[in-house]
Amino acid sequence: MKFIKQSVVILFLSLSLSCHAELSYDYLMEHPKVLSDQYKQCETEATTACDTVRRAAYDFDALIQTQNQDPEGFGREVMDEQTQLVALKKAYETEKTSTTKQAYEDQRAKLRQLYAVIALRTPE
Repeated sequence: MKFIKQSVVILFLSLSLSCHAELSYDYLMEHPKVLSDQYKQCETEATTACDTVRRAAYDFDALIQTQNQDPEGFGREVMDEQTQLVALKKAYETEKTSTTKQAYEDQRAKLRQLYAVIALRTPE
């Protein structure tokens, strides 16, 4: 029984540490619930990780404000970003350079962030 308890504690700690390691700016921007939880935890901390959380929270809030102020404009921005993603994908498939791959990956991340805002603001 003691071995099982120790195993569960070790498993929990390893999972929590591995999850914490994934909290990059992009991850936080794509997961608003995690961002909100992390922001609450960072209210009194001054770590580098909390700086990333605060920056993501500020940027995510700006996206929400943009969507609230001009929903149609936000929708147009999403469509423009989708069009840009298609163009970058074609460029990457043609050129196969690290530069075009990075531009494509950056664009995908940006679009996933916009989708996260839409998902957050869409009733279930």
